Amino acid sequence: MSVLTDKKSTTCIDSSTQSPYQKLENVINSNDAFNELFSSSPCPMVLIMADTQKVIKVNDRFLVLTGYDRRAILSWNVNRLRKMIFPEDFNSIRKSLRYNQSVKDYKCKFNVRSQDGRMALITIKYLLWNRQKMILITVVDISETIELKSHIERLSGLNLVGQLAASIGHEIRNPMTTVRGYLRFMQKKPNFSEYTEQFSMMIRELDRANEIITDFLALAKNRVNGLAIQNINEIIEDISPLVEAMASEIGHSIEFSLQPIPNILVDKIDIHKALINLVKNGFEAMENKGKIIVKTYKEESYVVLQIIDEGEGIPKEIIEKLGTPFFTTKEKGTGLGLSVCYQIAARHNALLDIQTSAAGSIFSLRFPSQE
Repeated sequence: MSVLTDKKSTTCIDSSTQSPYQKLENVINSNDAFNELFSSSPCPMVLIMADTQKVIKVNDRFLVLTGYDRRAILSWNVNRLRKMIFPEDFNSIRKSLRYNQSVKDYKCKFNVRSQDGRMALITIKYLLWNRQKMILITVVDISETIELKSHIERLSGLNLVGQLAASIGHEIRNPMTTVRGYLRFMQKKPNFSEYTEQFSMMIRELDRANEIITDFLALAKNRVNGLAIQNINEIIEDISPLVEAMASEIGHSIEFSLQPIPNILVDKIDIHKALINLVKNGFEAMENKGKIIVKTYKEESYVVLQIIDEGEGIPKEIIEKLGTPFFTTKEKGTGLGLSVCYQIAARHNALLDIQTSAAGSIFSLRFPSQE
């Protein structure tokens, strides 16, 4: 009768009562070098017996990624793991294993317990251990990397638009101001009284073009001089008559729910711009008479400014593109309003996140608080 000695407990284990599966597991667990590499790896890893297709070892990083405990995962087999990979990706992985006997850095969506659709790089290799074939699966979560890349691309787009605005914005606005002045002058002449509506239409279009240029210039400015310790509630109360008038003019309503919040370092003009842009977006998202709620509250180490609308929500395929200059779903939009909001958030080291459903959308600006 042969025995294996468990180094941790120094207890003799009768190998004659163990299955081949248990024997192999003990051999693997007794290999200190492998266990050290496997356990300390920064990448989530799982080891599977090829013949039984049972999970026999999993490291801590895999537990963190998936949200399951060790006992649960050690009861899994390959079929349970394959449910974490999208079907089309699993078929591609299986084909690659069939022809190449390995998979290296395959990019796919990987479902975990907390949420679906994490992006991951999956590597699969066959190992031969004690004459038993093993499958080693390594998963690298790249969701945050992809999100960071998206933010960098958005900021690069904002920077490009800002440079364009700074170089030509004023040159375009000056002749437009002259043209608008002459149109207003001619509109008042009795000889052109029958063309009043046409003049008004041209002036409106010039005003709209001027608003677009203003948004361009807002992207170009790096406001730092306006930063001061202020209370966002007071800033909102200062501009509330304007947004209430905006709501009344188009048949909507607006409600303010301002909770006590600490003073923070903000630019008053930037907060005005962000609030007006987000409220206007909310109004445009609601076809019938609807209500916008403007909320403020303290959340852990953040002061939150929240704009809630009753629109139909934003499709998933559009959310990722929001904030990109010139991307818009509105017939007369430019896509610069949210771009300005993202830039304001960046200037304040704040976070702008969006939650949406069929019942409406919630835009939240989270400003860091020193308290």
